[in-house]
Amino acid sequence: MKKYLTLWFSMLLLSVLEMSGQIQNLQLGFSQPPTPKGERLVGKFSIPLSVNHFDFQNDFFSEKNHQITTNRPPLGVGGVAENLPNQPKFLSLEPADSLHKTRFWTCLSFGTAVYSGTMYGLYNAWYKDYPLGDFHIFNDNREWNQMDKMGHWLMSYNEARWVAMGANWTGLRPKTAALVGFAGAQLIQTSFEIFDGFSEQWGFSPGDVACNTLGSGMFLAQELAWHEQRIFMKMSAMPIKYSNSPIFSTTDPTVSTTLKRRADELYGTAPLDLFLKNYNTLAVWASFNVRSLAGKDKMTWWPRWLNVAVGMGSNNLFGGFDNGWDSEKDCQNCPRFELDPQKHPRTRQFFLSLDLDPTRLKVKNRFLRTFLQTASIIKFPAPTLEWTDRGKIFFHPVYF
Repeated sequence: MKKYLTLWFSMLLLSVLEMSGQIQNLQLGFSQPPTPKGERLVGKFSIPLSVNHFDFQNDFFSEKNHQITTNRPPLGVGGVAENLPNQPKFLSLEPADSLHKTRFWTCLSFGTAVYSGTMYGLYNAWYKDYPLGDFHIFNDNREWNQMDKMGHWLMSYNEARWVAMGANWTGLRPKTAALVGFAGAQLIQTSFEIFDGFSEQWGFSPGDVACNTLGSGMFLAQELAWHEQRIFMKMSAMPIKYSNSPIFSTTDPTVSTTLKRRADELYGTAPLDLFLKNYNTLAVWASFNVRSLAGKDKMTWWPRWLNVAVGMGSNNLFGGFDNGWDSEKDCQNCPRFELDPQKHPRTRQFFLSLDLDPTRLKVKNRFLRTFLQTASIIKFPAPTLEWTDRGKIFFHPVYF
C-alpha cells in the first residue's frame, strides 16, 4: 500500500502541474545549457518531465486594473537569449523567482517521504489493532457537536497553506503553488478517510470529506481571487480542570469513576492532545483581516495586522453522541455510566474576539517571518465575548 500511495502522490502533483500549463509533453530530456554570459536560450526546451519554462514567481496583482502583471520582460521566442534572474541559495528561506530545480525535486522527494512515513505510522498506531473489512460509509455528522468537523476544516485549510508555502519556495508561480497546496491537503485528508472506510472501528465519512474540501477550497479560492489570504482558519485551547468527585455507575452502584479519568481516557493527557483531540478545550476560529477586506484606501485608520475573529467551541462532551459510556469498550454487560444532563449539559460556545495577523507584520528577519507565517494557525490570546446555546453570555479579559 505504501508504494501505491507514494505513486499516487507523485502522479497527483504532476497532474496539477500539467493542468496548470507548467509541464507539457511528458518526456525525458535536458534543458539547453546557459550561454557563456549566463543567459539561457528560451523557447521550447525540456528538463526531466519536459518543463517548458518555469520562470514563474514574482507575479504581482494590480488592484487598479485587476490584471496579472510581471516585473520581468516577456519570454523570448524562437531561441532568443533572455537573462534569467539569479537563483537564491538552496538553503536560503528566500523564495525563488523562477524554478529552482534542486529545491523542487528535494521538496517533492521530502514530501513523498513524509507522506509515506506518516501514513505508515498512522496505520500502525490507529488502525493495525482493529479489524479491517469491506469499505463502508459511516454518518458521524451528529457526533461531538460537530467539533470534529471543524477540526477537519481547520487542518485541511492549513495543510493547503503549508504545502503551498513550500511550493512557492521552489519557484512555482502563485497559482500553481495554490493548486499544489489544495491537492496536497486533499491527498492527506482523503487518505485518512480511506483508512477509516476499511476499518471496522470507524467508516468513511462524507461529512469529513465535505469539511476537508471546504478547508482546502477556502485557501485556494482566496489565492485565486485575492492572491493572498484575508481569512485564516485558526485554533486555540483553554485547559480545563476536571472534577475528581466520584460518579457512580447507573447499572452497578458499587463501581465509580471520575470526570478526570473519563477525559484522560477519551482525549489523552499529552500537551498536543489539548489542541488536537480534546473537544472540550479546542476552539476553531475564522480570523478576518478587516483592512484588506474593506478594500483599497478604505479604513486606513485600522491597523493592517489587527483581525476580528469568530470562533466555535463546546463543553461537557464526554461521548460522541451523548454523555454515556461503558466502563470498557465492546463490553455487553460492563457497568455503564450516564451523566446528568442538568449538571453536565452538552454546550455549544460561540466567540467574538480580536486577533493578530502575523503575515502582515513588518518583520525583516526571514527566519522569523517564515516562523510567524507557519505558526499563524494559532489564535492570539485577546479579550473575548462568549455566548452559548444555553443563553449565557461571558466576557473573558484574555481568552486563548
